[in-house]
Amino acid sequence: MTTNTRLIELEDRLRKLDDACDYPAKERFLQWYGPELRDLRDTDATENPTQYKTFCCTHCGSTNVGRDAFAHWNPILGDDELLTVYDDTTCLDCDRECSTYERTLSVRELEALQK
Repeated sequence: MTTNTRLIELEDRLRKLDDACDYPAKERFLQWYGPELRDLRDTDATENPTQYKTFCCTHCGSTNVGRDAFAHWNPILGDDELLTVYDDTTCLDCDRECSTYERTLSVRELEALQK
């Protein structure tokens, strides 16, 4: 089994425990597989130094968040031009204003985005 495949497998199992909110099982999983997972992530970061990040809603954990911005019409470009992005963030899944936290995308999420 390749390093990348093993990393995807472990992250997938960890995500399923997170989705099920099974925190005792997650703790046991991390006690058993934590060192291996950490080593695999370090190896993956070394082999793939670019870390892609996303922002998550603090209320529901969704990555489907949007930010307020100001744009105006540029007649030369014939398109809207983004001038400013504001701090206000809204979760499009739970339909609430929210704060966000940053997290690194897993290998599986990156592969899904590239398809």
